[in-house]
Formats: sequence, C-alpha cells, structure tokens
Amino acid sequence: MKDVKSIITALRKSNVQLSLNGDNIAIDSFGGQLGDDALAEIRLNKDRIVAYLKRNLNNTAFNRILPASAAAHYPLSPSQRRLWVLSQFEGGNAAYNIPKVYVFEGILNNAVLENCFRKLIARHEILRTIFREDEQGEIRQFILAPDAAMFAIRYLDLRTENNHEEQLEELLHEEFTSAFDLSCGPLLRAGLFQVEDHKWVFTYVMHHIISDGWSMDVLMRELLLLYNAHLNGETDPLSPLAIQYKDFTSWQQEALTGKDLKGHQSYWLKQFEGSLPVLEFPSDKMRPPVKTYNGGAVTRLINADLSYRLKEYCQSQDSTLFMGLLAVINTVLFKYTSQEDLIIGSPVAGREHIDLENQIGFYANTLALRTRFKGSDSFRELLQRVKDVTLGGYRHQAYPFDELVDTLHLKRNQSRSALFDVMLVVQQTDGRGTTGQQLGDLKASRYTKGEQTNSKFDLTFYVGDSGKGLGMGIEYNSDIYNKSTIERLSAHVEQLLTAVMDQPEIAIDTLDYLSGTERNTLLIDFNSTSDFFANSKSIVALFEEQAVATPDNVAVVFENTSLTYRELNECANQLAAYLRDRYKSDLAGIKQERSEWMIISILGVLKSGSAYVPIDLSYPQDRIDYLMSDSGCKVLLDDAEISRFAEVRHYYSKENLNVPHTPDDLAYVIYTSGSTGLPKGCAITHSNLTGYIQWASSYYFETPDVNFGLYTSLSFDLTVTSIFCPLILGGKLYVYPQQDDISTILAHSFRGESFINNIKLTPSHISILKHLQIKSDAIQHAIVGGEQVTTEQVSILKNINPGIRIYNEYGPTETTVGCIIEELHEQQPILIGKPIAATRIYILDEKQGLCPVGVPGEICIAGSGVGREYLNKPILTAAKFVTDPFMKGERMYKTGDVGRWLPDGRIEYIGRKDDQVKIRGYRIELGEIESALIQHPFIDTASVICRMNAEGEKELVAYITGEDATEIRQHLNNLLPAYMIPTHFVQLDALPLTVNGKVDKKALPDPEGLSLTTTVAYEAPRNETEEKLVLIWQEILGKDRIGIKDNFFDLGGHSLKAMQLLAHIHREFDIKIRLGDLFNKATIEDVSKDITRKAWIKKGTEENNVNVDSDNNFIL
Repeated sequence: MKDVKSIITALRKSNVQLSLNGDNIAIDSFGGQLGDDALAEIRLNKDRIVAYLKRNLNNTAFNRILPASAAAHYPLSPSQRRLWVLSQFEGGNAAYNIPKVYVFEGILNNAVLENCFRKLIARHEILRTIFREDEQGEIRQFILAPDAAMFAIRYLDLRTENNHEEQLEELLHEEFTSAFDLSCGPLLRAGLFQVEDHKWVFTYVMHHIISDGWSMDVLMRELLLLYNAHLNGETDPLSPLAIQYKDFTSWQQEALTGKDLKGHQSYWLKQFEGSLPVLEFPSDKMRPPVKTYNGGAVTRLINADLSYRLKEYCQSQDSTLFMGLLAVINTVLFKYTSQEDLIIGSPVAGREHIDLENQIGFYANTLALRTRFKGSDSFRELLQRVKDVTLGGYRHQAYPFDELVDTLHLKRNQSRSALFDVMLVVQQTDGRGTTGQQLGDLKASRYTKGEQTNSKFDLTFYVGDSGKGLGMGIEYNSDIYNKSTIERLSAHVEQLLTAVMDQPEIAIDTLDYLSGTERNTLLIDFNSTSDFFANSKSIVALFEEQAVATPDNVAVVFENTSLTYRELNECANQLAAYLRDRYKSDLAGIKQERSEWMIISILGVLKSGSAYVPIDLSYPQDRIDYLMSDSGCKVLLDDAEISRFAEVRHYYSKENLNVPHTPDDLAYVIYTSGSTGLPKGCAITHSNLTGYIQWASSYYFETPDVNFGLYTSLSFDLTVTSIFCPLILGGKLYVYPQQDDISTILAHSFRGESFINNIKLTPSHISILKHLQIKSDAIQHAIVGGEQVTTEQVSILKNINPGIRIYNEYGPTETTVGCIIEELHEQQPILIGKPIAATRIYILDEKQGLCPVGVPGEICIAGSGVGREYLNKPILTAAKFVTDPFMKGERMYKTGDVGRWLPDGRIEYIGRKDDQVKIRGYRIELGEIESALIQHPFIDTASVICRMNAEGEKELVAYITGEDATEIRQHLNNLLPAYMIPTHFVQLDALPLTVNGKVDKKALPDPEGLSLTTTVAYEAPRNETEEKLVLIWQEILGKDRIGIKDNFFDLGGHSLKAMQLLAHIHREFDIKIRLGDLFNKATIEDVSKDITRKAWIKKGTEENNVNVDSDNNFIL
C-alpha cells in the first residue's frame, strides 16, 4: 500500500493542496488538475490521510508557504541567527562547515560539471545568499544575483606528484576547515583533485547557515540529474521551485506567533522547567573558558548479531531503533556520571511541510530530549521513558530549538553548548544518497578516508546500519578529551549494549559493562605494588632492636635535653612497668605539651601492651571528657601523671618487658571529627602500624641517617611518620616546644639550624614557607599530606632546595597514615599516585562496581593498612569498614573521597563526596576554584566555601591571603566558566588552621562587611556615552537602574538581545562593536571605552586619510 506522504507529495507536485475541514479533506487545486485516479486514491485512503494530517502539526505544516514580498533583504531564521552568533567566535565559523567528498571514476567533463553547479546556484537562492548588516545595523539575508556569486570549482592535477595521497589529505583538510566570509560569500565551494588518469576526488563544502545534511544530498542528486541530462542532450529535468528559503523564513516567523506553535512552546517549556542538568562527563583536560571546536573521531562496527538483537528487542517493545540507541547512550552516560537527569540532542530534518522536500537550506531542527529516570530502573523501563520523551519531541518538533533556547533565558556559559553537550545522530538509509550512482560514464562513490578535525559538541554519537552491523562513530572535542578516552567509551557502548540485551530486566546501576581485560587491569595490574614485604615484628620490637644496635646514638632532642637510644628505651621500660603495675589499661591517654616525655610516654604505653590515645591540650574540656569516656582510658598521661611516675621511677626495672604484641593488638586510637558532631576513634593495630612504618622507611630513605622534627599535634597521624621512622632506623627526632610558632619552626627546620633532614608537613605549612626567604639544601625529603597539594606549593619547596624530593602521601587515618604515593615534580600534574606495598585500591560506583579508567568514583582501600574499627561505633564501622567484594575474607575501607584511575595506573584525587556542591545545576569542585585562585601572582593561599545567602540561594565565597590582589574576577574569568566565579572575595591576613595544620573552614568569617567584591554595586553613568548606553540597555533588557559595571548577560541578556544591542549601538554611535568583544567585556564601562576608542580611530582615519587597524589599536 502506498504511504500517505507519497500520495500528498505527488498531489503537491501537481499543485493540489490537501487540508482538513473537521474530519473531512478539503481539496484546493490552485490551478492544478485533479484526475479521476487521484481523486479515487484520496477516497480510498481518506482515513489514513485525515489521521496523517491531524498528526502533523494540526494542519500547520500543510498551509501553503507563499513567496515573500520582494525586498532588499530578509530576516534570518532562528537557526541561522544562532549560527551567525557562533561564527563570531574563534573557531565557530569553520566548525559549521558541512563537507562531502566523492570519488569519481571514468570520463569526466569538467566544464559541464561546473556549468551544472552554476545552474544550481541560479536555481537555489540560498546558495547565493550572504549575511550582513542592513542600514539599521541588523543582520539580514541578502540574495545576490546568479552572476554575482563568483563561484568556480578549484581544480588541481596531482597525478605527477610523488606524495599525492599526502597532498590530497592536506587539500581536503584545507577545504574542510577554511572559514567562509558570511558577509561576502559564496558560502559554497567545490574542489576537484585528479589522482589518476580516470579518477578524481571531488569535494564540496557548504556553511551550515545555508545548508544541512538533507540539503547536501539534494544538491548532489540534482547535480547528477543536470550532468546526465546535459551529456544525453536532454532538457533540464528539474521542476521549477515554488518557493525559496527566504519564503520559508518569512512563513516561519509568522507561524511562530500563531496559536499552534504556542502549544508546542508550552510543551517544551514544561520539559525544561526547574533546575536544568549539566552533563558531568569526566574530562581529560580542563574545559576551556570559551567553547572551542577542535575535534577528532573514533569509529566502531557493532557486530551484526548484537545489532540484530537490539533491533528485535526494540520492535518487541514497540520502539524504534533510535529510541533503543538513545536509551543505550543514556545508560552509558549514567554509568560515567551517575546522573539520572540527562539531556541529549538529536537532529530532525525539519521538513514536515511537503513544500520543503527538495529544498536546499538550513531547515534542520534539533530536539533536546530530556530523560529523567532512576538507576534502579531496568533497561526496559528506561526504554519506555525514552520512548515517551521521543514521541513527545516528535509531536512538537515544529518549535525551533533556537527559539526554545532564547525563551528559557539560560544563564550564559561560553564554555558549553546551549542546553546539552551530547548529540545522537541515527543515520537512516532513505535512498537520498548518491553512492554508486552514475554521471554519464562516470561512477560516483563516497570517499571514506580522512579524519575528523572539528566537533560542534562535546560528544556526538553517529550510528548507521552498514548491513554488517551498526556502524558507530563518536566525534569529540579534542580540547576536552583524549582519543584513548573516547576509544574506551566506544568499547563501553558495545559492552553495555551486550549487557542490556543479556539482562534487560535488571537495574541499570548494577549492569557490568567492563571487559575481562579491563577488570584484570583495575584489580591486578594497577594493584601490583612493590616487592617490599614487612616482617611481622611489632613497632616495639623494631625500636628495641635499634636500641641494641645503636645504644649511644642520640634518639631525641628537646631544648637542652638529649636522650640516647639506651636512655630512651630504659625510661620507656620503666614507664611501661609503672603503667602495668598501677593501671593495666588497654588504652592510655596522652595529654602533654611537646617534650621528650611525649616520646617516652608513647613508647611506654606501647611497651606496656596498651594503645595510646592522643588528647590535644587545646581541646575543650567537654571534648576531653568525651574522649576519655568513649575510649575507656583508665589512665591519662598528663603532667600530673608524669610527675607521679618520676617520683617512683627508680623502683621500676630498666629492662625490656616480656609483653607479647600480636598483630591484631591495638597500637593507637586517633579521634577525628565525625559527621554527627561527636569525634570517632580510628583504631589502628600493631600490624597496621608496623606495615606502614617499614614500608615508609624503605621507600623514602636511601640511608639510615633519617632525622625528623616533631612540631604538630599528636592527634594528627602525620606525627606517626615523623616519630617512628627515625626511631627504627637509628635517626634523631627533634621535638619543638609547644609555644614555638609555626613560622619559627619551619624556618629552623629548613635552614639547617638543626640536624633535621626530612620533614612531614601539610600544604598549608608550605604556603607559610613562601614568605620565609629560605635557600637551603638541609631538607632532602618532604612528605606532604593532609590536604590537596598545588603546583605552586611544589615550586615553593623546589625554590628552597632544587634537589629536594617531594612526595604526595594520600591516606585517611582509618587506613594508617598513607596508602597511595606519588613523587611530585615542578610543572607536572598533581596526582596522588599508586598504591603502596600490600595495599589494594579500588575506584567504585555507588553499587560497589568497578569504575573504568577515567571515570570518577569513591576511593576504597583494602590491604594491610585498613584499621580495625571505629571504637565503640559498630554501626558506623559496618558502614565504612566493609567486606572486600573482590578478595574473599578481606575488608575494605570506604573513604568518601572521589578519585579516578588514569591510563598509567596512577590515581587523580578529585575531592570529597561531601565537598562537591551544585549551583544552578552545575557540580562544582571547590578545590578547582582554589587552585585557580592561587595562580594569581598576588594570592598566597585560598579557601572556597559554599553557603546559603539571605535569599536562600547558594553562593560561593573565596577567602584569600597575600598582597592586595586586584582584578581577581578577571583572572578567574580567564581560567574558569562563569558559574564557578565566587560571589564574594574576602582578604584575610592568614587562613585559620586546625591543630593538625589543615584549613579550618568552620572558622572562616562571614563575608558581610569584609567582601572585596559582592554583587555589583550601582555606579551611575559618568559621561554622555555611558548615559546613552544605559538607556539602550534599559530598553533592550526591560530593567531600570542599570549601572556602568553591570554585566549585560548577568542581567538577562542573551545572543538575540546582544545582536539587538549591537545594532542599536551602531545606529546611535555609527560604531560597530564585535559580538565576541561584547561577550568578553560586557559592562557599560567596557563598551563605552570601546566606542570611545573606535570613534577616535575613525576620526583619525577620516582626517588623515590613513588605514587603521582598529582591532589592534594601531595606526598603520
């Protein structure tokens, strides 16, 4: 049975129009002839035709498009307007070139081919349309006469060239990427490159503003018809065009004001109400602040059996292949991002109106398909959601995407495409292609070589049926992603497709989409640590062995007191005997100022068979009471207890105690802050402690001459390395007095005024070093932990001692000090590195599934360093210390930190799960903003928080230290997208630190009254130019009281209003401002300066009759 659209199309070619009159068909012949056969066909198919007309835009699509009234120029369609705006930015013009390449084989008549092209240019006005300003400064379509189009095919003979294949690729690249001048034209070019005696490579390129994919095929098909007709001596086979593109734009503008399209608008506004999602697909490079179009592509053939299974499954669910593929891509994106609200774009031909079937022009529309689902949904359930969304989109596809974008008043973000970053294009074989067709004695086939060099979106998935399976190409922005990442993504699409076809009823968040090779890499290869194995001796035994080996060497120095290893060991033995005699406590608290007695106390507690519990002197009494109560300590080694011991010390033996230490015995319990408000005790065993210390001692140090300083609170496990590494190697420990300030301590340590040659410190400590003007090679190794390190902090240490070795040691207290390590170098990315010996690292999703390389997940730690528990907190312990899903009988700690594997097996730290904030749909890493801030030459340290303002909205506040920094916002604008720029900047003398040397974000002051920059304060115009601009802005934006420092786009401006603004400025001042300049400097103050500068240059040009390059502000 003949399809309805074919019936209507045939009637339209006979100038017969069908429309609805209730449930009946109205027939208008417009001078055409309606034969009996045609009338019978209409009667036979009446019900189907009525249903088709009702389904297609309530008959709007079948209202005849009438020729527009003759004019000097015509309006742009919404789609053209968007492309014109994008073309004003670097790379935005050539990115929208549409190329096609064919191979011609046989006999070619060049002159006939070019003549046929000229006929097509005469036939289609859009092929000779240019875009420039009218007298009012508004961008309009201007149609050139056919003989003014200045078109010629570029012909080159490459047959005699030795490297003609390489030259051909360069020529094609040039054709594809050369920008068109939209104001002059032509916006069509063609090249013919002869590579053999009867073989040519033919390319033609059109700018998207006058064309689309359908149009490219229309042009080639009509070219073939004209060429063959000319060779055969036949008359022109092409029927005259009833309308041109300018007629469509005029018709579309009128339709946009009609009630039918208002219904479509309401549908789309409902789809995009509320907070809009922003794709968080993991990138390899920092996203450029302004969108770029550099790109690449990877391809894959999905095998025929899997392709067939997908088609069959879609049919069984009453869905199309497109719907199935869209559901698959949604699933892939979910697995990479964990987002359950995704927007994916997809093009539609935009030719529902029958008059547009054989037209050339930018008719294509884009559907932004927003799918909201749950990770617990099965693929079948997701497919049903996708089906509903897709059908709704199809029903309302008449509404232009670009009108939707303008209507939504999206927050300006120059780094991304509007509304979505991922496109899906399913290429159906519809017979419009030209592969294998003949041009007389010439065979035309598609040219398949060459590599993609631009990308309009972050990611575009192209899928087509090749007959051997589904062919898939992924086009990607190469300024954001590496090719290897997209190759993995391509494999994951196929692997996930296999998984959903095997198990369409299970939850998508439990689907395993990794290959066996990937699993092996993540579980085994990346966790193949060094050959080092710690022995099973306790830390006490290791120290006692060292005391025997070097009894007279100095072990501890505090002020004027020095203890040898013998003295330290004997005193600790006496204290241990005292504790066993008096208390017999499993846990012993230590609350002292730093001195030699702190070290004696630690060793004494351990030798007694107990574990030590650090209690900081600065803690409030309530917290001290809680720690003593929760830990069950029967003794607190404070000054009073040490005094009591000193009085009876001589009664106790100096000999080592015969107290056994099993690997599972506790060594220490360090309390850290808890989310409930009460601290939690991290219980670390002797096995945990000795494993870490033995590894650290072998990894960091080449010789036993290992000397550290002790200067931080004992409640910070940074001290574990500083204390025990030197004491088991025969080195020295310098204990700094409690009252010494941190600057004095660091200066003393680094300047070589002591024997210290190694240091463990936090990034905040390094920032202090910047101002101490130290040059010394005293410190050989710096072990950094506790916070994220920055590249500037690496440079600070290298500036002190270029030969210093810097290690980034990552690890929560719960897994014994450090478990991932990376040596840092200047000008290199800051990573946390690889697992240490006897440690396994997993990056897992919410369902404890393995995240592939590049995909963020929770850092989970298994191996010898995993502590016993949270003391007396069984529920919290069960939640965080879980069964290792990949190693039977082992445990794993869930850190709450987010990281990802890099291809070389190193780990990139991203941040805390609870430190990620979302503002206006954007997920923001506060650490990324902090990193950008300290790149400012006058900012030393920075901390950023997110808080709720008085209106209940989230806003970012940046706290900075250093010299008086200026133009901070402009500095960040060059590094970060607009949504990551803090609202407030607060200058402090120093960032508040916790006792552990970390930034104390809770102690940061409220920004009110302290902020350097809050919302923009009103500043009145100061001259006539600014006064006129204020009036123009008020008119366009519909707002009152606009100041000269207000940003046009922050006040609601968008691309359409920006074009109106530039046109108004041109009329008022006879000065042209470039759109790209307005986006970069969008305040009245900036625009006024630009107008003044250009007016001065223009005056100089007219008076002196010289050429002026106004963009560079030079007189030439």
